[in-house]
Amino acid sequence: MKNGTIEFKTLRDVESGLHLSNHVSRSGEFVLVGGMTPHDPDRGTLTTGFVSLPEDAKRALAYGIYFVDSQLERVKAQTWQVLSNLSEALARCGSSLDRLVHMRVFLRDIRDEAAVIDVLQRVLGDVPSGEILQAWNPGGPIEMDVQIDGIAVVDASRKKNISIDAMKPFTAPFAVATRGGDLLFTSCLPGINLGSDTLVTRLREVPSAEREMAKKAVGPLTPRVESYVAQQLTIWSHFHQILADQNIPRTNLLWNFAWVSRSMREMADGYTNRMLYETTGSKHCFTSFPVSSLRFPDALIEGRIVAVYPNAKQPKTIKTGDHGMSGAYVGAAEGGGLIFTSGEVPVQTEKGYPIRSAADLDTDSRRLNFGRWHSDTPILAQADFVLTKLKKTLEAHGVTFADVAHQTIYLTNPADYPAVERIAAMHFGVTLPPTTVVPIHRPSNSPEALLEYEVTLSSPAK
Repeated sequence: MKNGTIEFKTLRDVESGLHLSNHVSRSGEFVLVGGMTPHDPDRGTLTTGFVSLPEDAKRALAYGIYFVDSQLERVKAQTWQVLSNLSEALARCGSSLDRLVHMRVFLRDIRDEAAVIDVLQRVLGDVPSGEILQAWNPGGPIEMDVQIDGIAVVDASRKKNISIDAMKPFTAPFAVATRGGDLLFTSCLPGINLGSDTLVTRLREVPSAEREMAKKAVGPLTPRVESYVAQQLTIWSHFHQILADQNIPRTNLLWNFAWVSRSMREMADGYTNRMLYETTGSKHCFTSFPVSSLRFPDALIEGRIVAVYPNAKQPKTIKTGDHGMSGAYVGAAEGGGLIFTSGEVPVQTEKGYPIRSAADLDTDSRRLNFGRWHSDTPILAQADFVLTKLKKTLEAHGVTFADVAHQTIYLTNPADYPAVERIAAMHFGVTLPPTTVVPIHRPSNSPEALLEYEVTLSSPAK
């Protein structure tokens, strides 16, 4: 199915023509795949072990296992199934696994990381930039161990993995960064001192250029906050080194994403994006919240960036003002053929209160509950609120929900997704774009917030 500059596909042709969401999209030279789960698309069943796999896959994955471990077998089998689905989804839009430029691996249990990496290396060989973390909460399915999504290019010559020796041990098996078209995607990096190979805990361990930013930190630098700020600034030192290696000005930064292992309250106290803006003179998109467990056991934060190369056909463009949650970042940034948005949360920033019910909405959607025999469900009003906010951001860039190539929905209870899906259909139409649902702990400082929503879009043709 084509819609303007985007081509949408499902993993399998749907004979009836009716389906809830597309699985993959092509936007210009990019292919974006929604969250691939370990379901066999032909049987409709969840892969639970080697018995479900082809014989050649069984032999390859079982090699080196000297004893029967049901969890190890299940995780490896599910990872293979996910990659098989990912491969087919990419092929549907003219790409392949070897053209991936970034991948996100979400685990139910971070202790399964080694098994997942083993399969990644066997199947992919040369792994692109990426991230791997534990994203699960009590609302998540206990029978599903892994989910992967990704972004790829169509032309293999437009992809290049980037290696920086000092950082390789912290990102392996993922490349430190990958160039895809006119965009640079980094792997998730921790706040590790490259000289000592240890996570920093104090500002005196931070490179001097970034340490100066701490003087403008928000809130008192208590020992807990200092450790958080120190790791955050160290990560930015890594980002700056990667950008310099690629001759990309810091002002070409489009998007920063951070996973944290602490409360958002502490993040607010140790927030550095404002300092970074004042240092670089450039704003960008931003999304961050706590997850179950980070890749490095004692890490307080891990982050990555997307930037646009100089002389790109579509240079960096910002058409929105400061984001309502903070003056340190913006709602959307465009460059290299894609538009990225910051995560939107259900907080009415102009009036200073969270969305708790449909009565808090200031649109016709305040009538969501009218005429329905059911208990008030806050997730409905919150989903409508964030989508309405996103709509205004998209309008500033001359695009609509029809131009969304991928969406990520971060939920404190994945069981809420069918309700969110229903509200999203009011904005997107019956069929949704490729979607990844990520279980998280809390999307904002507001304890009432149940979700965060972000989208990636195709830039308008120039």
